[in-house]
Amino acid sequence: MIFSNGRINDDIDVKIRDIAIEKAEDDVVKILGIMIDNKLNFNVHVNGICLKLSRSCGIIFRLSQFLPRGILKMLYNSIVLPCLVYCIEIWGSTSNLNMRRVSRLQDRVVKLLGSGNLVSTYKENNILPADSLYKYFTLIKFYQQYILKRTEHLNSNFVALEPNHEYPTRFSQSWCLNTPNINKSKIYSSFIYRGVSFWNDLPSHLRTATSLSVFKRIIKRYLLDEL
Repeated sequence: MIFSNGRINDDIDVKIRDIAIEKAEDDVVKILGIMIDNKLNFNVHVNGICLKLSRSCGIIFRLSQFLPRGILKMLYNSIVLPCLVYCIEIWGSTSNLNMRRVSRLQDRVVKLLGSGNLVSTYKENNILPADSLYKYFTLIKFYQQYILKRTEHLNSNFVALEPNHEYPTRFSQSWCLNTPNINKSKIYSSFIYRGVSFWNDLPSHLRTATSLSVFKRIIKRYLLDEL
């Protein structure tokens, strides 16, 4: 598959060690449950998520007439949340329109879990909206790669963005990173750019978490408080 924002030339031949690599027949390929398209806009994948969420909404709505809210929340965690969070740090960079589609379906389910306004229902049930889930899982992945150094290649990309000053500054001492240089608009949607941006936006005391479990807990509380 050839990834490009512009027009794609179908005549390109790709060889690895003199072995011709066949081009994918479609513009979308499923890899480990993610529908990857050649524009990386994830429209097809989001369509699939919305279809699953719509079905789940119908199931929970019908059962809401007979089951208490505690059981409905268990159903939410069982059939809605996994659909939302699976690889969200990848497809969550899709367009704002796509994210609004996902958010509207999530809102329909969450409304069944409370009697107050939507924001208070999210907070009372300790549930993050779709856009906050994207930030949450992107920050967790960022913490694993930059602080815990899970993957050498990704870690080196983040280390290269560390401020390089001869003297300490407030920016460097608060564990902030420089944002990547932008030469194509698609970089704004990349994991590295979004991860650094979300990281820099955090209050400084959150960036000094001593373990992944602590980081997860305080980040979720911070995002819930931001609703």
